[in-house]
Amino acid sequence: MKNIALFLVMITSGSLLSQSDILDARTNFDIGDEVTVTGICVNGAELGSPIRYIQDASAGIAIFPGGGGWGGFDVPERGDEITVTGIISEFNGLLEVGPDLSSVTINSSGNPLPAPSLITPATLGEDDEAVLLQIEQVSFDLGGSVITGNTTYDFTSGGQNGTIYVRNGSALVGETLPAAQITLVGIGSQFDNSPPYTSGYQVLPRDEMDFVQSSSINIIGQVQQGSIEYNSIALSWATDSPGTTTVNWGTSPALGTLIENGGSTTTHQATISGLNPGSIYWAQVSSSNGTDDTFSIPLPYATRSESSGTITVYFTQEVDNGYASIENAIALNDAMDDTLVAYINRAAHTIDMAMYNFGDPAIAGALNNAYLDGVQVRYLGEGSNTNAAVDNLNPGIPVLMREDNVGSGNHNKFLVIDADYPERATVITGSMNFIDQDEFSDYNNVIIFQDQSMARGYRLEFEEMWGGSGPEPDENNAKFGAEKTINTPRKYRCGDTPVEVYFSPSANTNQAILSTMATTDTDLEYAIFSFTREDIADMIIDQDDLFLTAVRGIMENTSDPSSEYQYLLDNGMDIFSHEQVPGLIHHKYCIVDATNPDSDPTVLTGSHNWSNSANTINDENTVVVHDARVANLYFQEFMARWLQVGVAENKEVDALKAWPNPARETLIIGCGQQHVGASLVITDMQGREVLRRTVTAEKEVLNTDMLSPGMYQVTLQSATARASARVVVTR
Repeated sequence: MKNIALFLVMITSGSLLSQSDILDARTNFDIGDEVTVTGICVNGAELGSPIRYIQDASAGIAIFPGGGGWGGFDVPERGDEITVTGIISEFNGLLEVGPDLSSVTINSSGNPLPAPSLITPATLGEDDEAVLLQIEQVSFDLGGSVITGNTTYDFTSGGQNGTIYVRNGSALVGETLPAAQITLVGIGSQFDNSPPYTSGYQVLPRDEMDFVQSSSINIIGQVQQGSIEYNSIALSWATDSPGTTTVNWGTSPALGTLIENGGSTTTHQATISGLNPGSIYWAQVSSSNGTDDTFSIPLPYATRSESSGTITVYFTQEVDNGYASIENAIALNDAMDDTLVAYINRAAHTIDMAMYNFGDPAIAGALNNAYLDGVQVRYLGEGSNTNAAVDNLNPGIPVLMREDNVGSGNHNKFLVIDADYPERATVITGSMNFIDQDEFSDYNNVIIFQDQSMARGYRLEFEEMWGGSGPEPDENNAKFGAEKTINTPRKYRCGDTPVEVYFSPSANTNQAILSTMATTDTDLEYAIFSFTREDIADMIIDQDDLFLTAVRGIMENTSDPSSEYQYLLDNGMDIFSHEQVPGLIHHKYCIVDATNPDSDPTVLTGSHNWSNSANTINDENTVVVHDARVANLYFQEFMARWLQVGVAENKEVDALKAWPNPARETLIIGCGQQHVGASLVITDMQGREVLRRTVTAEKEVLNTDMLSPGMYQVTLQSATARASARVVVTR
């Protein structure tokens, strides 16, 4: 018996210690096998995850204890040598030990880390998983922007492309992505959710120390475009030490024309003149201190176009014109497809359509008629959908589908019409797919821009996915999702209205959402189909304080386990679920300061849900429109939904809205239908009544002559409802 017992112990020990090193465990054992590995931790908690990457002289491997953390084991930190026994598994291509761990032993601490292996983006692969890496001459596409969590960032090095990934909770969240060329240090990793897991390799920088500034002069922050003019582009940037001011620009990323202003300063300004209206140019700025040079990446910029700049907004369902301050919002209801057909019928030269789901035969018929009239028509769709109307298209119309079935794929909803003709150039976008449900049952918005610069920018995005500028697609050159680059301008001037455009996933639209919400001064409203980003929820919570008139929202997919709905409720946010109301809230918009014309009223809308896949996987488009008229149009839609949900759920709804706030000559009070016949009372901050009247319409317009400058309480009181708001009167 003793001999048998000793034999069993030897067998058990042999199975635990049979790996000579990490490379042996990676190459000679299968998924599901138990291994024991020893190595130095090259990261601690700074990645925002319990995962640890360990490395020995042969290779590296990830150690994942599970989402709940390290349990009863001591938590390893950077520089610890650890020995781990557990089961080999694979997560989206990343080989790891865990989450089934049977032992974790910290052998020693404070050990020197392995020297980073020098690689290039093109050579990053399976052998680099969990290994500390170094890449030289790295430039980030979004350099100068604020880093957000659960986000990928593309970079170039020596003409090759690579990607870093930053998790929520990472030490890098909230820091600035380097604008100058750097040496990048980080851990090799992989995220590829499509077998056989041969792509998706990425670098995980741990903290700011992994962005190694190797030059004595560096660009800091983003290159800023000044006022957008017809014939010039003004650029400005800053450096961390004095240097010269140079711009290399051209009509393509090849650039070719130098502007050298010389000098020695840390604040740089340069103007590119003699340009054409409604056009897109590329520019790269640089500065030199005589010893070193610093360069931005080449980026596209737009001049102002000679188009009308008209912005038109339509909604699929009823709006509440009782909250109109400039003009009444328009709900098209059953006329939505007729309206879109009318726009398509006006096309004289080109139509480019990128659509997630296409099922409207009337629109297909309009595209066919345009094609037969000699208009070049190109259609870009999502291959995982039925797209019933594609079968109705004339066989001569070229069609390209995104076919990788990752995320929602090509989730865009836009048309570009006659981009090269300033009087005709049109962009149609918003939240609506061209299917019956979106057009006639669900709640959606369509926003239309008559602007050549925007049309050319959208066409550039279309042609990156199309694979070229020709009438037929080039599937070998077509780029979708993470393969895309930043090739379109961010800022436009549509008439007198500043507009920003973001295309996912290359533009980090999530940061645009956060930045837009962060400008809130008095009120923030939002209506969203899918909302799973906690950083956006945190931004909404941050905007809600006693000095804001309102922060409130409506969400559709509240029963999604990843939804931020309950998190917002738990933090006291004013938010309604729309799941029990007929029709889907398919919107993806937020409105900032709609009632405060002095505070840059802004609307953000488009195809982009507030989710990880929208930000990092899908093809999406988003517009940010800085315009009081447009903001009020969306506000009329929001108030209709807000009151509708409140009635459906028998909730007490604060329908009162007073604007502008501050008010000068006129104060408009939106009361809602439920308050017609109620008493309207205005009191000063000492509680003294200064006005009382009966509400006779959904909107009351008051002259402020009887009110001295100061703060007032506006109250609506009826037998069944009460609402109040504070307003400021100025002169």
